[in-house]
Amino acid sequence: MPEKRGRLTARGFLIDYLLSIGIELVILFALMGFCSLFIYRGALIGAEELVGSEMSSPTLGRLIYMILSFVLAAGLCVAASLCAKKGKDVFAFWAGFASGIFLWQAAGEEAWHFAVGGIHFVQLESIAAFPVVILFAGLIIYGWRRRAFDWGVWITLISFACNWIGHYVTVGLYPFVQDLTGSRAWNVGAGCAGGGIMFILSILYLLTHAGTRKGRMFASVLTYIAIGITALSVIDG
Repeated sequence: MPEKRGRLTARGFLIDYLLSIGIELVILFALMGFCSLFIYRGALIGAEELVGSEMSSPTLGRLIYMILSFVLAAGLCVAASLCAKKGKDVFAFWAGFASGIFLWQAAGEEAWHFAVGGIHFVQLESIAAFPVVILFAGLIIYGWRRRAFDWGVWITLISFACNWIGHYVTVGLYPFVQDLTGSRAWNVGAGCAGGGIMFILSILYLLTHAGTRKGRMFASVLTYIAIGITALSVIDG
């Protein structure tokens, strides 16, 4: 992880933090558009089933994109790790960021649409994935404490988690409180609260790790999470 040193300059704030957030959002929307070119195309290659709270849609185009996304995620993660080992931190950051989004699209958005004998890959944004969330959180904590991941792999994991957190704060946690409040109130309230907390944490991280480019860019990812959680909660609400 980035070291704590230095102070925040105007150039560092504008280029490594604000500009990075803008580029992250552009990449996200570009890959969402790229995904949409595939997933609704082609005939259904399996039965549509209710998985979690949503109907599956196992189209041929979705299967092709799922496989493509896994391949791209793996390739970009390897590239990010190699760049990190060579000290090319900016290249490692962007390769890892894109890798994490592709991994989420493959595992979190597409894989659960397909079943073999009625057995589905877990829908990562559903309550059924709660044990997986705990295991992934344990992996993140272990990696942080043991410094087990290089910069490129770390960004891949955090980018993947970025998309997961936004979905899980609203959709995944709602079944725990469905007897207490309606889904719209929960989505908006929990999402805005979670986004607000994450935004505060991102600013604190930015101020305490302002002296390194890696620190400023990592803070931009935390703000990106905050924006995603808040926006998703309003849209789902």
